[in-house]
Amino acid sequence: MFKLFSNKNGNTSETADSWSVGTFDEDGKPLIVRVNNGLKQIAGKSEFVFRVGLAIPFLHSMEDGMPSGDEHQNIFWKIEDELFKFYAIKDEKYLNSDQRGLLCATLTGDGMKEFILYAKNDEINDLLNILKAKFPGYLFSNYVELDKKWDGYKKIRYKFGK
Repeated sequence: MFKLFSNKNGNTSETADSWSVGTFDEDGKPLIVRVNNGLKQIAGKSEFVFRVGLAIPFLHSMEDGMPSGDEHQNIFWKIEDELFKFYAIKDEKYLNSDQRGLLCATLTGDGMKEFILYAKNDEINDLLNILKAKFPGYLFSNYVELDKKWDGYKKIRYKFGK
């Protein structure tokens, strides 16, 4: 997983839907970071207390560690869609009663993509089984940590967000 908290320079822009997107230098290679700044109002104040990290190496990375355009569009966008389905995320800006998780950041570079979410529970096996079945050949590394105060999100947002 990425060394998120080193002091690197980069460019960040905030998108209309409260996401910041920036390109940074990570050990001489590009790192693209998306951070959901819209979650700052509920950070540490919600029932989403488990930080879930899911890292997936690219099968076809370029020399600089970024994915090929085809792989990113045809595979990783679909993986993100599966995360939205699994965690019942209907709209990134609004919570709903059946929602089980929130996507707070993505990191792309160094030969992999990492998704960072906050979830109501620490169960990830069902999600991993779905992803492995739909995306054979890809490896999925993960962690789940209790993070009631959302310290991980706050560090990422401080480093890369607005």
